[in-house]
Amino acid sequence: MTDLPRYDKTMCNGRWARSRGGSLACFPWNVLIATLAGGASLWGAAAAQEPVWRPIGPFGGGAEVVAVDPSQPTRVYTLTKNSFLYRSDNEGQDWTLIRFPAQQGASAHALVINPSNSKEIWIAVSSGNTRVQGIYHTSDGGLTWIHVKGLSGESVFSFALFPKDPAIMAAGARDGVHLSRDGGETWSSISPIENKELQPVMSLAFDPGDDHIIYAGTPHLPWKTDDGGATWHSIHHGMLDDSDILSLIVNPKQPHQLFIGACSGIYRSENSAAQWTKMLGITGAGYRTYSVAQDPSNPNIIFSGTRDGLWKSSDGGHVWKKTSPHIVKSIAISPADPRKIFLATQDNGMLRSVDGGETITEALDGFADHRLNDVAVDGHSLYVTGAQDLQAWRIAADGFHKGHHAWHKMDFPPVLRGRHIAVTTFNSSVYALGAGSIFRSNDQGTAWKRLTPTAVPATQMAVLSDRELIAGSGTAAFHSMDAGLTWKKLAVQPGMGSIEHIFATPGSRNFVVETVSEFLYYQEGAAAPVTIPLPIRPSEVNDLVLTGNALVAATSQGVYRSVDSGATWKLVTKGIDPGTIASIAAGGEAVFAAQYGKVFRSSDSGESWHEISTQGLDESSILRLAVSPAGRLIALTPSRGVFVFDDENQSQTTVGAAAAPNTAARGSKESK
Repeated sequence: MTDLPRYDKTMCNGRWARSRGGSLACFPWNVLIATLAGGASLWGAAAAQEPVWRPIGPFGGGAEVVAVDPSQPTRVYTLTKNSFLYRSDNEGQDWTLIRFPAQQGASAHALVINPSNSKEIWIAVSSGNTRVQGIYHTSDGGLTWIHVKGLSGESVFSFALFPKDPAIMAAGARDGVHLSRDGGETWSSISPIENKELQPVMSLAFDPGDDHIIYAGTPHLPWKTDDGGATWHSIHHGMLDDSDILSLIVNPKQPHQLFIGACSGIYRSENSAAQWTKMLGITGAGYRTYSVAQDPSNPNIIFSGTRDGLWKSSDGGHVWKKTSPHIVKSIAISPADPRKIFLATQDNGMLRSVDGGETITEALDGFADHRLNDVAVDGHSLYVTGAQDLQAWRIAADGFHKGHHAWHKMDFPPVLRGRHIAVTTFNSSVYALGAGSIFRSNDQGTAWKRLTPTAVPATQMAVLSDRELIAGSGTAAFHSMDAGLTWKKLAVQPGMGSIEHIFATPGSRNFVVETVSEFLYYQEGAAAPVTIPLPIRPSEVNDLVLTGNALVAATSQGVYRSVDSGATWKLVTKGIDPGTIASIAAGGEAVFAAQYGKVFRSSDSGESWHEISTQGLDESSILRLAVSPAGRLIALTPSRGVFVFDDENQSQTTVGAAAAPNTAARGSKESK
């Protein structure tokens, strides 16, 4: 297939929103699992000679598809909804990200390994970008990828290889079934385009003995062709009429036996789909069945992945028991040892079992696909907040690395649960902002106390010191000098608009308030704020730090800098190009900026910059930068979690001047 476009280099997709992100960039991949250790720095000294970014979690998130390498069963692949492709070479004990062109740019639906050559992998995706969606193929285990030309631009939801001849393959797309008989070189549509009930095709399977017999599942019942697609007929006898067909498998040893996972439950046929029988015993939400798997050594053992968890039957489907509560999207059974089962779950990442599904354990180390929105760090812990699952995690600075077990889910007051929460921290105090309220904890988030600056709900917050706080509420700003016990309304400009953000650098009593129309600079000792005439709109400012004698702003146009309290501003181009700066962070004498996935460092308060290594980040968009009190540079990515920069030189240079942590207590704009 030499004529097909080849993606030996990374495809960069999209940009993140102004408030919290930057564009994707392309980097070589070198994943190293972090080892957390106590000591002078937050995560210890770097083990590598070359500076490298190490992923430390939180691990987990959502997984969509899992497959076991048939020729090397210790190797397992999993694919997330956001098209992150991970591989484990030790049966899920830890995972490595495999570079994939459509990651973060498409929704993944199918992953199929060629049983006669396991270096050949096919992945089907859909996307809002027609240039990205379609089918991707690798023949070298994921080192290089081809975007299959015949179906490029199509949303593809399912894929199947004919077992006896993998050059024969079928793809289920938005417009029906497509077939190739030459290894994907050419494709033909084999289902009637006018039959809207036979599209989109969400699941596919060949009869293992006859490549002319193909089964297709759609949002409206299953279909079958006996003549290679010349004619199709609906095969739904015994099935509820409104069933979405989410998965479809054929018993390779007894091709007349089929199983279907549908929105109305799990069905079985013993006569090549002429008649279906609903398998009873799975109740409640478990009716919606995403995946079905049959033990290859014992056909009476069947697994059902449902919205209500994993169910197992040991008697051919007569009696079922639930062995896991998590939503299971895909099931893979090891061909070498059927007791080893791998589960891709919607809510808890990868799970596995080594005893035939009787007990289930997490298999998350190195695997991540979250939606995260902010990070905060102090000398005790690092905190991460999530946007999608409305969760937060904490990891202790002196904790020994134990994979995902080193992270702790944070427990918030009932009023905050299920809400978007912004967490910030200073020394021994942790603050949580959400649902219009501010809470403080002095024990890393175990016990919380509510702070009430005003009857009007609080929308923004900044921490200047361990006891000095600023809160934004509507069109007013409030100040506390006693850790939030009492509050005083600050002077404001006439006609001051709604407060959008508060920018502060802990250790400095100066701060900047962003409103819908302007920036106000509050300086220590001044009777009232002054308006900062930034040369761009407030909505174009992503971040701002106060460092040395300078104000440094991260904007959609680049880095702007002021050395006269904001009266005049200059676009900085020395060592850094104009363009979106996603985040900026200060630590002692050093300032760091993230732009298009690259990271820059300044040693002169933002006047000049130089690029630092991004080894290990591998295409990850940087959402937020932070610097620990010990000088460790930290990057939060929107999906893959936290990365720590292991560069001893950077750490030592920064820590020498780090009098206060860079935990600018910014209320997340997403929390509003």
